[in-house]
Amino acid sequence: MAKILFIIAPKNFRDEELLEPIKALQTNNTISICSFIKGQCTGSLGAMIAADITPKEALARITEYHAVIFVGGTGSSIYHNDAVAHEIARKAAANPKQVLAAICWAVVTLAKAGVLAGKQMTGWVSPTGEEKKIFTAGKAKFQDKDVVVDGHIVTANGPHAAHEFGMEIKKLLESL
Repeated sequence: MAKILFIIAPKNFRDEELLEPIKALQTNNTISICSFIKGQCTGSLGAMIAADITPKEALARITEYHAVIFVGGTGSSIYHNDAVAHEIARKAAANPKQVLAAICWAVVTLAKAGVLAGKQMTGWVSPTGEEKKIFTAGKAKFQDKDVVVDGHIVTANGPHAAHEFGMEIKKLLESL
């Protein structure tokens, strides 16, 4: 049984990017939802889920988790420059027995935390291309694919890839 931490924005996380991986991972696993607020969080399409842990609390218990998953959506920008989120990502990236994953716009948090340097990855890129500049500035090796796995790091580029993202995380957890 694995303990899995999903990190979401209090508002406007992308519903599918949370719910599809939860479907793939909920059997025989313990799911924790982390956000800046405890209590009800709302997705951009109306999904409601209760957060039971804050990022500071999650950081203090980071070694307990087998997977740490950053969920995208417009609200995920709240974590892009957050020192605690960056430290969570760095600690998970440093532990080869822990899956670190991010989807869509949340991949920017991993890039800004410095954990994608030298890694194959993907993520959502807006028409301005700003995100791709952040990825390459962080020395990440951007791939125009739905899901990319590099070692124990999984990245995905948007809601359409949410199911495959969840399945890749599940495969990695089974192999660790």
